[in-house]
Amino acid sequence: MKKTVTVALLVSAALLPWIIHQRQEEQALQVKCDDLREAMRGTGPAERVRAGGRNSSSRFSESSEEAVFGDGRINWKRYPEVMLAGELIGIRDALDQMLIERRLREMTVAELLAALEESRGLVLSLSERNQVDGLFIWMLKEKDPVAALNQFKGELNGRYRYELGIAYEALAKDDLAEAAKWLDQQAEEGRMDLRSLKGEDYVRSEYERVLFEQMFAADIEAASARLAGMHEELRVKSLVNADTTRLDREQTQAMARVVKEHLPESAQAKVFSHYARDHIAATGLSMVSEFLDRIDPTPEIASQCVGSVVTKSLSRGHKTKLGDLNGLRDWASGHLTENIDSAVGAGVGNALFGHGSPDSTDVILDYYSAHGSDEFLAVVIRNAYLLPEAQAERMLQAIPERDRRREIRELYEQR
Repeated sequence: MKKTVTVALLVSAALLPWIIHQRQEEQALQVKCDDLREAMRGTGPAERVRAGGRNSSSRFSESSEEAVFGDGRINWKRYPEVMLAGELIGIRDALDQMLIERRLREMTVAELLAALEESRGLVLSLSERNQVDGLFIWMLKEKDPVAALNQFKGELNGRYRYELGIAYEALAKDDLAEAAKWLDQQAEEGRMDLRSLKGEDYVRSEYERVLFEQMFAADIEAASARLAGMHEELRVKSLVNADTTRLDREQTQAMARVVKEHLPESAQAKVFSHYARDHIAATGLSMVSEFLDRIDPTPEIASQCVGSVVTKSLSRGHKTKLGDLNGLRDWASGHLTENIDSAVGAGVGNALFGHGSPDSTDVILDYYSAHGSDEFLAVVIRNAYLLPEAQAERMLQAIPERDRRREIRELYEQR
């Protein structure tokens, strides 16, 4: 018994320094957490910094650089250090970041613009400049989106494309007329004449998209007037990616009326099929059905919308089963009176054959056996652009009539 007690005492003595060290670290961490909480309430070390500097006895004395000087000016040399600390950010960095952003929120637009001009005089790396400018765009768009856009309008397709897009959305939600006026001015001054390597005018259309999303909900006649002043290519590109999933019944019907008024049927089909696909992603088949009822499409447009919905439904990463295709066919029959298998086949071809697979072919052949539509297989093959020849041949051999089989093979070879 005595030997056991002696061993226990020895072990305890050996562990005592480690235990004391761990306890000290815990206490130090607790103090830092308490200080951070106090700072966030505006009563701790952060307030002392705002009042004019740190006490020399402060535990945050590892740097002599202040985040915010006593006169309220921001130390822009400090901000990139704070933001680029990443996961290694310390208590000092966290407090300084909070101080700087709090000070910016307190500034008027005029003060923000003056601070921005001051920051531009600093020699910063590209990553540091991105951090500082991005902060100004974010703060300005909360108070004056036009000021944010004007200060960085040379970057509409540059480093701050995303941030400026958010600022423009804020402007459009706040003042549609001002947003349209600002965009027209940029177009007149040539800042929207920016094209991709393929020659696509994607910058202008992206900003127009933002306008139309707001106009569809708030001012449909303004949307109609704006479309009337555009050439057809810009109309389609501006409309096709607009989010219409939040429109109510009357707004959707008005949107459809305007689209039909300004676009030919082929372009209408492209726009409406994109909207239908967005609805399946956001709200499911029942809301797609409601959307189609609201827009009252022609049979050809309805067929393209159905194909787009089938493609989206089968492109969600899970293995397609026969039940999936049968369910989509049943749904499609509620919106199409003819060419149902052609519409489903177009969607299946686009969805399942990025590269083609034996499993997908088995499901398609099972569907073909159940419904017996040669047109379904023909459209699948025609739309599956990367369909391997072996998979195409398996489908072709399932067609009993030789002449029809030869006709569909020619379609495959002419793709």
